[in-house]
Amino acid sequence: MIPYSVKDLKIDEPIVNEKAKSKVVKEISNAWKNTSRIDYKGWVWVKKDKLHIHWYPGHIAKAEKKLKEQLSLVDAVIEVVDARLPFSSSYDNIARLLGEKPRLILLNKSDLTETAELNKFIKVLEEKTGFPVVKSDAKNSKDLNYIVKKAVEISEPRIQALMKKGLLRRPARVMVIGMPNVGKSS
Repeated sequence: MIPYSVKDLKIDEPIVNEKAKSKVVKEISNAWKNTSRIDYKGWVWVKKDKLHIHWYPGHIAKAEKKLKEQLSLVDAVIEVVDARLPFSSSYDNIARLLGEKPRLILLNKSDLTETAELNKFIKVLEEKTGFPVVKSDAKNSKDLNYIVKKAVEISEPRIQALMKKGLLRRPARVMVIGMPNVGKSS
């Protein structure tokens, strides 16, 4: 259940009496007035607007924080999604987290889909996101060279900017991200 008011929140810690419970509820209620995000006992609630409050476990907040820290160290990002369920296997907040960082969307497990339908979807996804979309299947390594070439290509503007500052050319730094079980390690 998504809590729409503080009264709906379940307090998991042992509360000895109603007075203690009302104190915790009051604390959280007051916090909503001043912020759109609350971290409490390993859970995070995010208020997107006045009507919608979304929660997610602390491990997702931790992963987002780690991603933001590491993002400045890379030139581009490869987002791996499952070709069978591209929207469901993509993280909703990825555009917000990555900002203007160049991104390559990799549709993994493409051998498990219909090629004609997948090609139509690739065009739609490229138009929607503005980023290149590449299909791949982890069983064959034939796609690997093309993926590496494309990753270097989208990293090139950042590398050129560094060279203009007087730094020596260096290899592209690329981060691979994606939801669990989409084939990142493949």
